[in-house]
Amino acid sequence: MFGPDIMVAPVLAAGMQSRPVYLPPGDTWRDLLTDQTWPGGAWIEADTPLETIPVFVRGQAIVLK
Repeated sequence: MFGPDIMVAPVLAAGMQSRPVYLPPGDTWRDLLTDQTWPGGAWIEADTPLETIPVFVRGQAIVLK
């Protein structure tokens, strides 16, 4: 977690294409790059290409890109 509203899910090993990420309950979560949303309290499989770092934003939190 990076503060209360941002979750970063970095690549953990060379060659990874995806990784499981647990999104805490209590709100929806949005992928900062794609704007796809998921309910909180769920495990998702996040794509982890080498050129991007998956970042998720809680609910309607505003993050300037």
